[in-house]
This record gives sequence, structure tokens and C-alpha cells, in this order.
Amino acid sequence: MLNLLFLLLTNCKRMTTSKEFRFICAVLACLIALLGETNADELKFRPPDSRPKFDDASLASLGVMRFESKRLVLYTDVNETMAREIMPLIDQSFDALEDYFGKMPPAEDGAEYQVTGYVLRDRQLFQEAGLAPKNLPPFINGRHRGQEFWVNVPGETYYLKHLVIHEATHCFMTLLPGTNSPLWYLEGMAELFGIHRVDEKGRAEFRILPQPDELDILTYSGRIKLMELDIRENGGKSFNEVVAFDTNAFMRLDNAAYVWSWGMCKFLDSHPRYRERFRELGQHRGFDDFAATMHRLFDEDAEDLQIEWIWFSHGICPGYDFERAAVDFRRGRELQAGQSASVDIAADRGWQSSAVKLVAGKTYQVTASGQFSLADKPSPWPSEPQGITFRYNQGLPLGRLIGVIHKESSIIEVENQKDEQRSEILMPIVVIGKESTFTASRTGTLYLRVNDAFSSLDNNAGTLKVTVNAIAEP
Repeated sequence: MLNLLFLLLTNCKRMTTSKEFRFICAVLACLIALLGETNADELKFRPPDSRPKFDDASLASLGVMRFESKRLVLYTDVNETMAREIMPLIDQSFDALEDYFGKMPPAEDGAEYQVTGYVLRDRQLFQEAGLAPKNLPPFINGRHRGQEFWVNVPGETYYLKHLVIHEATHCFMTLLPGTNSPLWYLEGMAELFGIHRVDEKGRAEFRILPQPDELDILTYSGRIKLMELDIRENGGKSFNEVVAFDTNAFMRLDNAAYVWSWGMCKFLDSHPRYRERFRELGQHRGFDDFAATMHRLFDEDAEDLQIEWIWFSHGICPGYDFERAAVDFRRGRELQAGQSASVDIAADRGWQSSAVKLVAGKTYQVTASGQFSLADKPSPWPSEPQGITFRYNQGLPLGRLIGVIHKESSIIEVENQKDEQRSEILMPIVVIGKESTFTASRTGTLYLRVNDAFSSLDNNAGTLKVTVNAIAEP
């Protein structure tokens, strides 16, 4: 609108006298001021509540029951027990959403914020009762519109609750002023809040990563398993591929876009180096503003972020330890033939820089010594760099020293960056153990770690002394 007024002002200057031009300027100034006041008023209040009213007695006679809490009106044909388990989740999720994104603007009439949800087994019944509009697009799991959402009942109670929270999150986010964020963020955040747990006192926790013993959540949210499956079948998704998801990606039946968007939001929301910056994105909801803010917040360490995302997505597991798995990226220095360098590798951390740069085609000998423990209950499991063969992780003995060679951006040609990200996804593990002599397949810094699940780092203790020798050419 302001651009339009500027063009009008420019043309008026060409066509009018100075006196007329000054008069037009005064009129336009008033219009701009009024527009500013209107926009300010719009930001003060959320959009009007346009939810329809129904004859609840008539609906009950058809088998559709109505339940109400502070934040939710629920129409459903599921049993009352299930319905009453849903209600407090939406009330609690509203508080969690406000804590994360900021306060929902008030209604101009002072009404409390509330959404209406339709949880349906029999879609035809809801359509005939006027509860599912005929112009509502088809959906497999759920759909939202303003302060209303619709959810098809799946076969399992936990996943039903997940879907209801997912759609209620959409309602909340899209009613905030200026919401026009990219799809990966909107869907990823709805998934992030949807994966939840409830304690024995009925208190809900949102944005969780399931623990190994939370079998219901692992089974019926299924996000970790689906990510692992997509990696096996398709090689995974780079950072740039995820943030470029469009509408077509979310229309696929395999749910891959939802899974990867959840994974990205969980990674950025939990990582100790990125989480504060990521949370700031929630305050920049306009699409252009969001993109500009994301670049400002993450460009400085964009390469490290993209690589660590790949390492996270390939190592994700129930109970993933974001704190101990976080990578401290340090570029290595090249060794001349006959030179060596040593580094301590902690058993309770993820990938750690050796501070040595390997060069493709050159041969290196890596040796490791020392003893560490891999568990503390019922008693410590002592191990050396070759690992222990009565327990395996990702096909290798638990505790075996392994490595990867990470290319830095100084080596990556800009036009091939996407291909290079793909090669990082497929980068081979270097199996070292006590000693390994190998020819480097690529040029980059050698990163090392003890082979263990990223959910089990906290009960490890001790360090290894690792020495890298550059073998002289014969």
C-alpha cells in the first residue's frame, strides 16, 4: 500500500502545480497516518471469532457429543473417556504455545481464546450434521481453518492426541499477527508440540524427544523410525532440502516432509548452540522477515550447522543427548610426511576434532591407547579402543574408535555445494580401533568418537589418547 501511495505521489508531482502538489501531499500524509492507525489496531486484536453455533441437543441425538474446556469446544463421536483425555491437553498446550511464541492478542470483544475441534470417526455423519463443511478439502489426518480444526480418528489413542495438538498448534500460530512462515517451519513446529508426554498427575510436556522406554510414544508418533527408514531407502535430506519443502512435499502419502520438518525443528530447538537463535525465529513470522532473520541468525556458522544436521539425522535415536553430542568444529592442520599429532578423545562425547587435516590420496596411521568405561550400571563396562564384542552399535563393537573425514567450505566449490552436502550424507566411517593404516579418500579434518548410541553417552567415562601419523611416501 505504501509503495502504491509513493507511485501516486510521484505521478502527481509531474502533473500538478507546486500548490496543488503540497495539498495532495497533505492529503496523502493523512491517509498514511490513518493506515498506520488501522494496522496498529489490527495488531492489537486477533481476528474476529467466526466459529459457527450448533444445536447441541440435535447433534447428541445423532451420536455427536459436545465437550467444552477453557480453550476447546470438542464435537466428536468417540467415547467420552477419550474425549475427556483430549480436553486438558489443549488447555495446557495453549499455555506452552504462549510461553514459546508470546501472548495471543486479545479479542476485541474481550472473549477468551478458544478453538473448536471436530474429532470424527464417521465423516459422512459430520457432513450431514453440518460439522464438516462441503468445501473443506479432503484430508487424511487433519485440517485447520481459523479457530476450527478437524481430525480423523486413527487407530491409536496417543496418535489421536498428537494430531489434535498438531492442528490446535496450527490454529494458534496462524492467528498470531503477521504469520506467513515457510511450510517446513509451520508443519515442523506443529509436529514438535504434538509429540508430548503426560505424567501420572496429568501434567503434559510438549516438544519432547521420546526416551527408549516410552514405547507408546515411539510406536505411535513414529517420527524417529520413519526418519531412519527414509535414510535407508533414500539417503536422507540435507539442511537445504528440508527448508525448501513446498506444498507438494506435504501432499505425499509417506509423511516424509512432516518427519523431516519435525526433525529439523527438534534439532534446532534442542541444540545448545542453536536453540536460543531458533526460538527467536518464532517472533519473526512474516515470510520475508522470517527468511531474513534466519540468514542473520545462522549464516555465520551455516556450514557447521548443515554438517551437524546431517550427523544428527543419521545418529538420531530415542533419548538422543543433544548436549554431549554437540560438535565443537575445529579445522585441522595438515601434517607433513613423517609428522604426527596427538589428541584426547572423551568417551562421553560425540564427534570430536582431531585437529588434523587429512589429504586425499595420502596414507596415515592412527593409533589409540587408554581404557574407559561404557556404562555405570550394574557395574562399569571397561573397554579399550577396539571395543567390546558382546554388545554392538550400528554393526560395530560398542566402544570401538571410529572416524569421519569432514570437508570444510574452503574445499567446496560454491556451485557444487548441494552435491557436496549429499556426499557428506554418504561419507564413509573410518573404522580405527587400536590401530588403522589407511589412505584418505577425501581431504578434510578427521573427527573421532567412541562408537556408542547418542542416547548412552552420559554413562561413559574416561578418554583415549589418539595419535595421527602421516606416513612418508616410499
